[in-house]
Amino acid sequence: MIDLTALELELASFMRGYEAANNSHDIERVVPFIAEDASYWFSDGSYRGINEIRSAVEATFSTILDEVYEVRDLE
Repeated sequence: MIDLTALELELASFMRGYEAANNSHDIERVVPFIAEDASYWFSDGSYRGINEIRSAVEATFSTILDEVYEVRDLE
């Protein structure tokens, strides 16, 4: 039987770490949270795989210097 409460707590913890990594604006802190075959959708397009995503996130960090990344309404 799956312990949903423990799973929800683990997911929430993971997402808090991901949020903090993005708010550091340090790509080296963000990359460990991204799967090799992940897909990201940004306002300027979609990116697939860690290398494309890394480049897109780095561009965002250099363009939007005061961005505050926030995860809300996690389900």
